[in-house]
Amino acid sequence: MLKSRWKPLVCFSQEEVEHSALAGQSVRSLDSDFNALPVRKVASAEEEEGLFCKTSNARFPDVAALREHYHTDWYRYNLKLATADHPPVSEAKFEQLVEQGALADEELSGSDDSDQDEGDAKLNAEQVQSAATARVVLKHEAIGHFLVWRAVLYPPASQGKYNDGEHNSTLSDTPLDALAAIAHRGPGQIWAVILCRGGHFAAAVLKLISPPPSSRRAEDCVQVVAHRCIHRYVTRRKAGGRQSVADAAKSIKSAGSSIRRHNEAMLAREVQELLASWQCTHLKTASLIWTHAPGPANAALLFGKGAPLRGDARTRGVPLSTARPTLAEATRVASQLACAELVDEAQALQLLGRGPVESAEPHEPSEAELEAARAE
Repeated sequence: MLKSRWKPLVCFSQEEVEHSALAGQSVRSLDSDFNALPVRKVASAEEEEGLFCKTSNARFPDVAALREHYHTDWYRYNLKLATADHPPVSEAKFEQLVEQGALADEELSGSDDSDQDEGDAKLNAEQVQSAATARVVLKHEAIGHFLVWRAVLYPPASQGKYNDGEHNSTLSDTPLDALAAIAHRGPGQIWAVILCRGGHFAAAVLKLISPPPSSRRAEDCVQVVAHRCIHRYVTRRKAGGRQSVADAAKSIKSAGSSIRRHNEAMLAREVQELLASWQCTHLKTASLIWTHAPGPANAALLFGKGAPLRGDARTRGVPLSTARPTLAEATRVASQLACAELVDEAQALQLLGRGPVESAEPHEPSEAELEAARAE
């Protein structure tokens, strides 16, 4: 089984689900109010207690997510704003600015070159104070407290349940019903992850599996069945934004603009052809389809008129921060969503807003601490 911090959802037994309960007003009692409460996202006891990027004014669940954030165009743009004493923009606002062509950032290239080495930025850690609803806290007397991503258990309000004759909805009236449905199907069920942004597209079909006993990585909970990555140069260097957005404002006839128009059309055609070819095979067998396509242009590729995913109730938005779309990133997203994070009672109390919140100075783990963690 994975390191004690993680437990794959497909490895929960029916007994474990039946004897679990939503942590309510008091996490010490299974007879407390079972209504879902907002949770606070913190890292494990071995890591910083909540990671926060002051440059982007955003919080991240673990060190890996924060480090990946430092390699995104969103972070680079906020870094430039900070040097000019301007407030940061949210990820949604940043994507909107990119789509509108309102940025003058030479790093928003959208090319398929690897990220420039920015070095390991110093991690600033501070206690997470505000409530978040990204994860649900549950409790089992033997397992203890554990966190499950809310998007796995609850359907978007606009979609409700689905039943296509082959897959029953895993999104039932209660999160325990949803968890029971996932556990009942067990290993072998299929998820799809589709990421699209800035001219980069990654789609992966993954099988949820039981990891080997010696495994220590959450990524070992999933197995890639099929994948496809597409990278096209579609955004304008220095000016930023897609070429189609710039064309809507004025006529541009440069050689670069012609290449970008061609690449946009090629990207749209390739994505649509891929989804159409997967519609009766890989996508048909998927019980959940996770998507991240910020901005109207990216969303149109996946959910536009005639798109295979349009109106599909199995689609869920990825609830965690994502880096540039790649196979590795799609695998990471699936593994994070497919696992429950085990926490101790003190963390659960803090997540529910019932425990004391201690201030913590930014802390970078020493070599001795890292060696001790590896030994465990």
